[in-house]
Amino acid sequence: MKKNILDKLAYKEDVNLNKKRGLNSTKLTACLFIIPSLIFLFLVHWRPIVIGIYYSFFKLKGYTPVEFVGFDNYIKVLRDTHFFDALLNTLQYVAWEAILGFFPPVLVAIMLNEVRRGHKMLKFAIYFPTIVPGIVTALMWRMIYEPDATGLLNNILSRIGIEPMQFLNSPYQVIFWICVSIAWNSLGGNMIYYLAGLKGISGEIYEAAAIDGAGLFRRARHITLPQISGIILLFVIRMVINVFQTMERPLTMTNGGPNGASLSLGLLSYRYAFEQFRTEYALALGVIQFLILIGITAFYFILQKKIDTQ
Repeated sequence: MKKNILDKLAYKEDVNLNKKRGLNSTKLTACLFIIPSLIFLFLVHWRPIVIGIYYSFFKLKGYTPVEFVGFDNYIKVLRDTHFFDALLNTLQYVAWEAILGFFPPVLVAIMLNEVRRGHKMLKFAIYFPTIVPGIVTALMWRMIYEPDATGLLNNILSRIGIEPMQFLNSPYQVIFWICVSIAWNSLGGNMIYYLAGLKGISGEIYEAAAIDGAGLFRRARHITLPQISGIILLFVIRMVINVFQTMERPLTMTNGGPNGASLSLGLLSYRYAFEQFRTEYALALGVIQFLILIGITAFYFILQKKIDTQ
């Protein structure tokens, strides 16, 4: 009897030992798969960031540090009269894109979620502009915005008896019209993400709401928007981060004009690096942008935590 009990205990110990060995083997295999990704992440993402922050405290000759200057590069960037103009312009980009780039994708996704016929063709038609490269989009919209009758919009306006508009030549309108092109390019991609979030909502909830007499707008307000609030918040922060770094649109469409009215922080950094050849100023400005975006990201996590605890 005692021998049988001892044999059972020994068998259980062997089983537990084999489980531990199998678990350790699984962990080792997982680590072997993760290590290349971590190395790639460090070399491609974090190493350039660390080097850029380090070099921003030096006077550079090309990309070679020649003299440690401390915060002198940051002080010169902050004292540059173009910096605060570019910062205010960038905030305008963010504000306009928050309006033009946030509401349309959500509304289009909600409408497509209600469509039962032809939704595949509609999704393709709406998503198609997303695959157009940003530079191509900027050049196309610059031709659309041409100030004389050769521009598409002014050609249409002239046919209905309206004087041509100075879309990109007006310092008060230029950022708005650039943001229209950005929103057009990103509408389809954002819509697909929102639509994927909508597909994750149980259809039984909509059926119950429809039985109770809830129409499209009531279903969107009380069911759809609360269910995808987390996705909406994530993409708002993602949109702000992307727009905060915009450079190629104002460079291609206006080169920062007229009179610096469309100059962004990204374009100012480009000018420091490739027009004035002051790489240390571009790096210092990049670090300033990096710190601002860290603050925005931290704000997102605080909001997300509050939403999750409700």
